[in-house]
Amino acid sequence: MGIKKNPLIKIKNKEISVKSLELKKVKGEYLPFINLFSYYNKIDDKFFPEEDKEYGIGIQITLPIFTGFSTWFKKQNVTAELAKLRWEKQALILKIKQDILSAYKMWQSSNKKYQASEAWLKSLEADYKIVKEKYKEGLASVIDVTSVMAKLSQARAKTIEAKYESLLNYYKLIKTMGYIPVLESPY
Repeated sequence: MGIKKNPLIKIKNKEISVKSLELKKVKGEYLPFINLFSYYNKIDDKFFPEEDKEYGIGIQITLPIFTGFSTWFKKQNVTAELAKLRWEKQALILKIKQDILSAYKMWQSSNKKYQASEAWLKSLEADYKIVKEKYKEGLASVIDVTSVMAKLSQARAKTIEAKYESLLNYYKLIKTMGYIPVLESPY
């Protein structure tokens, strides 16, 4: 899906279609050229021409009997360029697939990191509640409470950082797939 939406692939497809048309044009140089022409020169308002006026109709046929090998070389050159563009497109498709896979793996990794940091935060919140109750009962010191509070604030910061990283990697994945996050939905 990301390959179809990617603007680089669209550009490469347009370049290939232009080269295909150029190849058809070069192949057309083997065929004869036919030109039709006519002219009429009239000075006054009379419809039928008089002797001092002239008119004519003609057909001109040009046969490319021998153009040297220039047409053949042009055809070979355009064919080679077309093949090159097709190979570039295949390399670009492979690169896009690789980029999508790496972006997906990065998002998956950051998402797991976010889930782990949330679990760590929940466990520290539970620890804080326990230490707070112990402190009220006189079984824990102020140092225990402040150390758990420091760990809790560190866990909150890590959770926010992990959530930010997960969202950033998600939108990088969406962008790599060729979607514009505000304008289009990947679903």
